[in-house]
Amino acid sequence: MECHFCGNQNKHAFFNFKGSWRCRICISFIHQMELDLQKRHLSMHESEYELSFDLTPAQQRASVAISNHIKHQDVLVEAVCGAGKSELVLKSIKTALLQGQKVVWAIPRKQVVLQLQARLQHIFKALNVVGVCEGHTEQVDGDLIVCTTHQLFRYYQKVDLLILDEPDAFPYKDNPMLARFVENAVLGRIIYLTATPSVAMLAQVKNKKLAHVQLYVRPHHHPLCEPIITICSKWFMILKVVRLLARQTKQTLIFVPTIKSAQLYGKLFHIKVLTSRSENKEAIVQSFINLEIQFLICTTILERGVTFSNIDVLVLGGDHPVFDMASLIQISGRVGRDVKYPSGACYFFLNAKSKAVDQCLTYIKTANSYVCGV
Repeated sequence: MECHFCGNQNKHAFFNFKGSWRCRICISFIHQMELDLQKRHLSMHESEYELSFDLTPAQQRASVAISNHIKHQDVLVEAVCGAGKSELVLKSIKTALLQGQKVVWAIPRKQVVLQLQARLQHIFKALNVVGVCEGHTEQVDGDLIVCTTHQLFRYYQKVDLLILDEPDAFPYKDNPMLARFVENAVLGRIIYLTATPSVAMLAQVKNKKLAHVQLYVRPHHHPLCEPIITICSKWFMILKVVRLLARQTKQTLIFVPTIKSAQLYGKLFHIKVLTSRSENKEAIVQSFINLEIQFLICTTILERGVTFSNIDVLVLGGDHPVFDMASLIQISGRVGRDVKYPSGACYFFLNAKSKAVDQCLTYIKTANSYVCGV
């Protein structure tokens, strides 16, 4: 037995209601599927987008390649952190809107939805860009929709072009139900945006099921920050961190593997903490953006989605299983994203050697070889 809607195969999650089987997992939201989405052919003026900067030649080539490939098949866009992957798909979005297609931009994490919605509204000034996530479901249709992957259940067989942003991120990664939501929603094509594609996605590229567009160079043409690795005991790490922070002049994000360790180090170092359990997440992030906080301890909640202008990064316990290769690449990618501040420092403190750390370093060095022309 399998639920055709969410993919559930657990027989204990079904019940019989008046002679028909119902799925307990998706019954709470299945009634919200009946949406009458409006599709309209937008004018050239309405679908026009405006950036405050020019795309680099590399970005322009990638944008054109994506626009050409998406006519025939789904596309994997592999772009390093800070390469401007969002800008790469604007041309494809415009083309789809001119053809009267329904375009949805889906992101795993709720925190990013409203930020991206505001950004896209500024870029597509004549469009009605709608953000749909938990707490923001009053309006679920617009010229361009930005939503969490959880909210894709609302758009069953309604999406002509789906931009699936960070498919390797929690909670979308390894979630069969969310993968089924994507499958059910899409009538047309998918553009996958990520810096760290999964082995499965790269296998699809190899089998010619996905077109592959790569961008390894940031707009400012500076190399990615290569982490400085220190393998030591926990207590020596604490001593090193205290000394390092004492001479730090820049803002610093300190990543730790668990909520428990975040609370422990927060008390030990007398530093503000941000985790998934923090009640005022947005306020804490905004305080950091406003330069009101110099140091911030966080879990992987800030590994992607939010851009800070001029920071250094520390990872404590970088050999913990929660820090896989993709996570470490994203964390180190927080450094040097701003064209005004293209460099910085990243420190990984480990208790023991880590395969994920080695893979992260290999990836960064490979990407940097394109910048250096090696």
